Amino acid sequence: MYRASAGEDDMRIVLLLNLILRIRSQRFHDTSQGVLDQILEARRILEANGQQETLAYAESLSLQHTWHKQRFEWAASHEYMHRSLALMQRLYGDERIEVAFDVENLARSYYFAGDFGHALPLFEQTIRIISQFKGDDHLDMDWSLYYLARIKREQGQLNEAQALMARAVKHETHTPQHPDNRYLARALCGHALVLAEMGRAEQARGLCERGRSILQATEQQRIQMDVVHESLGIQALLRGDVQAALVELQALVEVRQREWDPAQTDTPVSLVLLGDAQAAAGDVDSATRSYDEAVALCQARYPANYPSLGRALAGRAALGGANAAKDALWAKEIYSAHDLVEWPHRKI
Repeated sequence: MYRASAGEDDMRIVLLLNLILRIRSQRFHDTSQGVLDQILEARRILEANGQQETLAYAESLSLQHTWHKQRFEWAASHEYMHRSLALMQRLYGDERIEVAFDVENLARSYYFAGDFGHALPLFEQTIRIISQFKGDDHLDMDWSLYYLARIKREQGQLNEAQALMARAVKHETHTPQHPDNRYLARALCGHALVLAEMGRAEQARGLCERGRSILQATEQQRIQMDVVHESLGIQALLRGDVQAALVELQALVEVRQREWDPAQTDTPVSLVLLGDAQAAAGDVDSATRSYDEAVALCQARYPANYPSLGRALAGRAALGGANAAKDALWAKEIYSAHDLVEWPHRKI
């Protein structure tokens, strides 16, 4: 919590800090102009009181980053998070624990925009800072471990992805009653997915069931269960159980479309995976619709070379059709831009 320092007794500053904390506590589904106006008014009060080099000012920049991210305005989102991070680094130094939160936020901004090249070193920096100040197995690094592992998996570096997921999973045994266990359940299911793609199906199923058990014991079950559906759906595709894959991946799409903040999850990839299951079942029309919906969503919300766009195009190209060659070429360009490899279940 932010505290006013000596001399900051202006009532407007006190009101401002309360406003910032109140805005920060929201889930940020409200992307109305009124929310941005509140953030800008907060910053104007800070500037009028000479508070440009303060935690509160950095927080206002971070809040504006989130507002733009929720609207899929990626360039502006990155800009304001960079400004917040730069200010925190001026206040505390480049590699201090106080800046780790901002480094990770910037990494996640790039990750959700599909810019793995910028996201990857920032996740690594976050892990390095937290390790230095809090130890190698601290819960605060779980999200960075998880998303870094997701990038490595997309690039076919399964051994590295497995090791990163295993580090996050290890925390579950350290603090079994920790309220963040619902996040660790994501690592369990992510770990299971990587293990399944490495051919370790039995171990994968066990981890996924542990993740499901954790989520069933939390109030976040309905929202967080998407990772269970994703992991089980891909595992089903890997073993050739198409009907089970269809059930899980349809549930995945429904949960992410209904429950999740769209700027915090990759809804298009859910549609792509469902399209893969439909294609495996021989339902070309449904698969085409899923891939088409994923392509349209990517083009409406994300940068031109968004990774899931490449996945959707590759899936659509595999179905044939008049534009198959064009889709395949476009997909190849996107794969190359992010060093992506084809998913193992597509090679079966």
